[in-house]
Amino acid sequence: ADQAGALMDPMIDFSTAPRSWNSGVVDRATMVGISQQFPIFGQRGLRGRAARAEARAMGEDYRSVRLDLLREARRYYLDYYLIFRNLAVNGELKELLTQFRRTAIGKYSAGTVGLDDALQADVELGMLAHAEVALTRQKRVLAAQLNALLRREPGGAMPQPPGELPVGAVAVRADSVLAAALAARPELKGWEAQRDARKAGLSLARRQRLPEFTFMARYDRFMNESEWRPQVGVGLNLPIFFGRLGAAEREARAAVEQMDYRRQAAQNQIGYEVESAVAQVQETEHEVQIMEERVVPATERA
Repeated sequence: ADQAGALMDPMIDFSTAPRSWNSGVVDRATMVGISQQFPIFGQRGLRGRAARAEARAMGEDYRSVRLDLLREARRYYLDYYLIFRNLAVNGELKELLTQFRRTAIGKYSAGTVGLDDALQADVELGMLAHAEVALTRQKRVLAAQLNALLRREPGGAMPQPPGELPVGAVAVRADSVLAAALAARPELKGWEAQRDARKAGLSLARRQRLPEFTFMARYDRFMNESEWRPQVGVGLNLPIFFGRLGAAEREARAAVEQMDYRRQAAQNQIGYEVESAVAQVQETEHEVQIMEERVVPATERA
């Protein structure tokens, strides 16, 4: 922003008449001058404002990336936790099936039942062994992903997660969550900053129709009279090509509209994500309730 709103470098020019250096008739003729372009209609301020808005947008992008990394780390860690829980359940099932197979073989040896139950237990044990191998492979993949997020060696050991993650009752309302998301999500703030930058660009495009002044001072020894040699002056551009200026203004206006549409699209996307997440949480609560109150007790009795 400091660079965008700063003055341009001054220009120094020097010229001379080479033949006057060796002439015995006239004095050596030289001219040296300095000029400085100085917009006086707020163009520098608008450029600085646009650059500061772009910097704010970049900061919001940075915060958005931080949130993405945090979400990915949590998701990987929860998957990592579930792998350990699945391995634990797999081990419990292997113990139960081993006992069931031992009982079935005992009954078969006593001649009370056939061999079908024991064979079925062997099949189930084989499937559990296969599941254990697959879960172990997934554990290694998730550990590598977590190490990558933590900028550690891919094969570094990860600490074992706790045996149980306490999860209390979650009461969420879509409207309150959506309001919090719209107030805090950095994507929206980033597009708002981008819109501010484009609005400053639109104002700057409109002011391109105003001239920009250049102030100059020089000493001209081409002049014979010494009173004429020190000179000061002012110059300005002539913004008379209205087709180019109008096209630049239309482009800047379209850029403002583009930021409005992108902000609206981001807001719609956030609304979709919030509604979907709330629905998943509420549906999961119902599933947990059914599992705890009906499925698990029935399975234990069976």
